[in-house]
Amino acid sequence: MNIKTPPFTQNYLRELLSYDPETGDFRWLIPAKGRRPIAGGKNAVGYILITILGKQYYAHRLVWFYVHGVWPKEFIDHINGKTDDNRLCNLREATNSQNNMNRRKYPPNSTGFRGVALDKRRGTYHAQISLHNRNIRVGPFATAEAAYQRYLILIKEVQGEFASSG
Repeated sequence: MNIKTPPFTQNYLRELLSYDPETGDFRWLIPAKGRRPIAGGKNAVGYILITILGKQYYAHRLVWFYVHGVWPKEFIDHINGKTDDNRLCNLREATNSQNNMNRRKYPPNSTGFRGVALDKRRGTYHAQISLHNRNIRVGPFATAEAAYQRYLILIKEVQGEFASSG
């Protein structure tokens, strides 16, 4: 997948494809034998890839280029966490840190709550997040549920619009 600035212009992309911001779909403007009208296909983790000039590009990055005329500086974040939802209203530019804040699926931990840790010595729970390679820890709490409620407040305070509770 190519994240570098493509070797083609916004005008060239618009000659090849049409984009519907309501559905997030790209459609080929030039028919080709055996090619479906809707451009691209999903990769193993659900991102849509489109091949142009022999190279694969993430559709969400192409959307940004198609609409705004500039290649994204860093990342394009899917606000709702669905990697195949390329509607313009679901995409925003993000730094690597912001993009990671909005991840949806996390493996369960021993407490059953994201951002909650058990202090086995004391039998209490703490809410914790990581920001700029530093851990922020709040607690103690008597229950994992109470620590999780504080965690939800903490991520909103620290991570703002990019915060994800999933």
